[in-house]
Amino acid sequence: MSAIPEGFSTLMLKQYGSEATEWVETLPERLTACAAFFKLRELKPFEQLTYNYVAEGITNQESVVLKMLFEKASLKKEKEVLEAFVDKGVIRVLGYSEPLGGLILEKVTPGRPLTEIGNDEKDGWKVIDPKGIIGDIHFETIQYLLNYVDRNGDPDAVLK
Repeated sequence: MSAIPEGFSTLMLKQYGSEATEWVETLPERLTACAAFFKLRELKPFEQLTYNYVAEGITNQESVVLKMLFEKASLKKEKEVLEAFVDKGVIRVLGYSEPLGGLILEKVTPGRPLTEIGNDEKDGWKVIDPKGIIGDIHFETIQYLLNYVDRNGDPDAVLK
């Protein structure tokens, strides 16, 4: 089973306080449950975890990513946003379990880093630099999409 990287538990408790104690302590059991539920194998966490537990693995011969968040409402919102932008170049949601707090995403391997392309329009589509949008380096891409949908924005129009 996938190990919990050193320092991740400490970071979670520092960020969320005692509210996250049970989540941190039961994470190994929930990882086992997610692996069984989603039929995952070869789970390996990413090295630099911050406020989400993220691991790569395999299910049905397909490379996937398991994402688990302490804040289940945020995970559900992220799922909804990704689904709203399906067929617009965002990763696909392959599975979701609200009780387990787990989201299965397709694993993508970048070809050309967006940092080489820049923040301009090319061939009729917008390049969204993961470091920031519209010059604000603190404005993360997923947060931009979350805010856009929260304000009743049209997912079909945002990336045109």
